[in-house]
Amino acid sequence: MVCHDGSQSSCSALQETFDNLITKKDTLMVGHVWNQDKEQFLKFDMKRDYIREMTQALCISMQDRYYYAEAHHDGTHTDNIKAHLNDLALERGIDISVVGWHGRKGEKEDNTVMGTAVAFLTIEAVCPILIVKDHIDRSKKVNNAYSHCLCFDGSEQSVKSLYLIRKVIWPQDKLVIIICD
Repeated sequence: MVCHDGSQSSCSALQETFDNLITKKDTLMVGHVWNQDKEQFLKFDMKRDYIREMTQALCISMQDRYYYAEAHHDGTHTDNIKAHLNDLALERGIDISVVGWHGRKGEKEDNTVMGTAVAFLTIEAVCPILIVKDHIDRSKKVNNAYSHCLCFDGSEQSVKSLYLIRKVIWPQDKLVIIICD
């Protein structure tokens, strides 16, 4: 699932998924959580209908292997809007969630700080999370190779993440594993 809020960062996450992660056997879900009360204050390219139409146009070649799912957050739930992304992942049996580094508010002053939704998902994730900081054209990399990093603490979730990343990286890619206590 690509978590999409219309931000440039989530567009990069979708493009990265489309260009480098998805195979001909995979199904892609784009998940969007929206709030009708806030919708009127958003820029056009961050509104629900635009996000849905833009992702459908990008993914049209996938035909029945692509679907768009959304959840409406009405502000009355005790949980927050970020938790709805986990709910979508659980309801649909998602293997991996792909997110951008930041959301609609844009980059933080310190570009090493991720957005609050991404930070929430790194702690409360119900499935492995792939965070895309910037979309990088693979063809412009030496040997068309990416470098990936995995934090591994021995937990069941990190073991699943290790197996998953081995499936999605290309043979020429480099994988760095950081062992955490």
